[in-house]
Amino acid sequence: MSGERKEEDIPDGWNEIEEEKENNEIKETKNEEEETKKWSITKLESTGTIPESRYGHTMISLAEEGEFILLCGSDKGAFSNELFRYSWRTNQWKLIPPNSSDSVVIPSRNFHSSLLYQGHIYVFAGKSNGYYNDLWKYNLSTNIWTKIPYTQPSDQLPSRRFGHSSVLYKDHFYVFGGYNCEGWHCSDLWKFSFSTQTWHPIHCDVRPPPRMYHS
Repeated sequence: MSGERKEEDIPDGWNEIEEEKENNEIKETKNEEEETKKWSITKLESTGTIPESRYGHTMISLAEEGEFILLCGSDKGAFSNELFRYSWRTNQWKLIPPNSSDSVVIPSRNFHSSLLYQGHIYVFAGKSNGYYNDLWKYNLSTNIWTKIPYTQPSDQLPSRRFGHSSVLYKDHFYVFGGYNCEGWHCSDLWKFSFSTQTWHPIHCDVRPPPRMYHS
């Protein structure tokens, strides 16, 4: 029949050619996938008040504003409490001074944790010349820092620490691990309730080994 090729009519080597072609297509697809998985470094030419090189800082994304916040950390061997805003749209940095008449501002520190909740940035713990277990909030609208007062006894609070991690879930600030003021790597888990302004330990039968500088 016209248009049909019977098995016995296939030329010698045809199957090998088709198989090689298919293998080449698979290799090309894999190469393309591998290319898309590679990291690339692009230096942004930014303007404004550019932060000094630093470590132990945190960053907060303000997606709706097209900006992010960089705060605290260490630069040139000194601890910092600076707060910078960076605009993705203009590639411009701004150093934001605190707007507080009584000069209340978060103490300088590094290796703290921070997160965004209802228009405020919350910062927990970290270290400078000592270790902290304090909690601060920064109002993005007014540029005012406020220290959250603790009403619980010290033995009902997380120990002073740095190098821990934190995450927001519903109306709770969760903190895990770090290195505490007693010289121990931690594996404890705590949660801070924004509604009651209190800390609570979370007891788990199984938990990760102690650690610091994790994510």
